[in-house]
Amino acid sequence: MRRSLVTLTAVLGATGLLVPAAGASTTSDKADVREIVLRAADVPSSWDATPGDKEEDTTGDDMLAECLGRPAGQTRKGRSAKYVGPEFERGAQTFGTEGLAYQSTSAARKAFATFKDDDLADCTAQVFRDLFEEQLATSGQTFTIDALDVSSQGIPRVADETVRVEAKIVVTTNGQTETVYAGTVAMRDGRFGASLTTLAQTEPFPAAFEARMVRKLAKNLAAVA
Repeated sequence: MRRSLVTLTAVLGATGLLVPAAGASTTSDKADVREIVLRAADVPSSWDATPGDKEEDTTGDDMLAECLGRPAGQTRKGRSAKYVGPEFERGAQTFGTEGLAYQSTSAARKAFATFKDDDLADCTAQVFRDLFEEQLATSGQTFTIDALDVSSQGIPRVADETVRVEAKIVVTTNGQTETVYAGTVAMRDGRFGASLTTLAQTEPFPAAFEARMVRKLAKNLAAVA
């Protein structure tokens, strides 16, 4: 599950809210983004916490930019700080959060605008398929992607801007068929941003629990914005 979440982050994160910083970091922004993410105290004890993956990979970001007809690295412009929170796992469900800061509200708006692109769902599906196939191929497993559906929509606003991107993937690996549900809720408040990424196998990630975590994340975001 953890490696799959890295792949998901590389794709859904390519929308500009989960990719590495390119702008100069400031001490205050570095401190603020650490206050945005969810920590063990925010999550029921039934979820196991591990340090978030700090691996920085812009592959998905650049692939998505190419599909959308945007310059590579455009969504990373104006970033001043980023912090990856703990990853939480319970059975076949995983989620994690990130906090971001931009040098200006204008830069944050431009990064978030990727979520409003009419081709976002189709391009995310294309990039997800390419990266997912690459991951499975390197594992030496025999596989087929039987179905892949990606959609994006606005959700009840909890910040200046809020949107959810979700994907459902049906994959057969070594003769065994499995359904994977993935999603990212991204939000922007002023020049700060946050995201919650979920991954679940067999059944969708619990909607009520996700909404609860989103509200907590939005509260943290508002406190630093």
